Amino acid sequence: MLMNHWLLIVVSFVVLNGLSLTAQDKPDEKVELEELRLARAQVGIFRVTNAETDEDIERIEHPLLSYTDPAREISNGTLWAWGRKGRPVAVGELFMHSNRNQKFWVQAFHATDDTRLKMTAPDRATWTPRRSDLYFQSFVGAPAPAETAVARLQQMKAFAQKFSAHQFWGPENSRLELRLLAEPVHRYDDAEKGIVDGAIFIVALGMNPEATLFIEAAKDKDQAAANWRFGIGRSSQSELVILYDGKEVYHELWIPFQQQTNNPVWLVN
Repeated sequence: MLMNHWLLIVVSFVVLNGLSLTAQDKPDEKVELEELRLARAQVGIFRVTNAETDEDIERIEHPLLSYTDPAREISNGTLWAWGRKGRPVAVGELFMHSNRNQKFWVQAFHATDDTRLKMTAPDRATWTPRRSDLYFQSFVGAPAPAETAVARLQQMKAFAQKFSAHQFWGPENSRLELRLLAEPVHRYDDAEKGIVDGAIFIVALGMNPEATLFIEAAKDKDQAAANWRFGIGRSSQSELVILYDGKEVYHELWIPFQQQTNNPVWLVN
């Protein structure tokens, strides 16, 4: 990334990559805790409310993902979500970026639900996205959602494995291959909105989130049964291309920092 699409911490490096670390290779626990403390303090300056009622929308307590990206001089990277019931209303990535011996925080937020929200923070513009970042598409020819949560998770993982992605980044607009992290970072449901089951997967460069993939078993009010669908949101300013089963299903161009504050994606530093 920037730079996506929380529940995993740095130990997820081991789980998702299937690696075995020696004692001297393992991250320093004190360093991890301090980095998480700093990330919590930074994300804590942002208040998210329902724009119509001014009621607070709670942040999920733990980050969905923690990561570093030394190649891009990124540390203290975390991914957060707001909205503890059902699909989160917003997802936000925060990381510390080093540039010319200076370090500063970078944030990337995207709206992921139709709830009218407002995000405020001291000395910053107010973000009031007009719509969600997600456009849902059906999985054509997909089997019906399974009866149990365990079986539905296996179905979602099978869908996720068929996605591939790349981005164009840097001064030379280089193509970089992305990957889908094997495990979802968040699971949810919402009977009132017809969501039987849902999960957030991460499209990443290494462990650095570039986009969020939402996979849901859901039904509209006029439907008798739930069907599978997916929606993609971005947490990167790079040009992103995502394919499902070899067919392009998402293509968004590069976007600048400090966008209009009513856009569904907001990049700030």
